[in-house]
Amino acid sequence: PKSLAARLTKKRAEQMEDRLKNKVEIITSEESGVQELLNRKRILAQKEADAVAKKKGRVLKVREKKEEVEEMLIKLFEKQEYYSFNQLQSRTNQPSDHLR
Repeated sequence: PKSLAARLTKKRAEQMEDRLKNKVEIITSEESGVQELLNRKRILAQKEADAVAKKKGRVLKVREKKEEVEEMLIKLFEKQEYYSFNQLQSRTNQPSDHLR
């Protein structure tokens, strides 16, 4: 037979474990919500930048994600072996600093 203190300690530990599991689930769901919010903000910022550029009559080059730029470059080099830097910049529509 366990003492009352040992049983209470075990019960308290189980309660704490349940609370921690719930907190992890909440944090995980919040992280996915944060990612979705960041993606929406990025899309809205892109649309706003495009609208401003259109008003000013010029085209702004907006940095794409690294993985997307790598995919564009891979596709380009599958078609042709050599490109000048200016050709890559115009075909990917990326700022020169981002391509380097």
